[in-house]
Amino acid sequence: RRRIVSEPLLAEYAYVLKEGGLLYAITDVEELHKWHVAKLDAHNCFEKVDLSDDDAYVNAITQETEEGKKVTRQGGHMKDGSKYAAVYRRVRFEGAVELWPE
Repeated sequence: RRRIVSEPLLAEYAYVLKEGGLLYAITDVEELHKWHVAKLDAHNCFEKVDLSDDDAYVNAITQETEEGKKVTRQGGHMKDGSKYAAVYRRVRFEGAVELWPE
């Protein structure tokens, strides 16, 4: 399957995200959310960030995008309107080449 969270793509995301940058993984499919979390947890360039209820980006993605509105309208994958989000921060991997020298 083609996924936006996979080992090769996480390497690409780590390359383009500056240290401290955030990666948001949001879906209406619980199994896919678990997949995202498992892959991101296993990657040494990302650490999970506690998700707050008032995260403006999560709220915008889940409520203001066309896809977010469609899930709300149609009930999403599970027909109950559930949306699952995870946020990860790009961290320095010891031994990695410095991509953005200070």
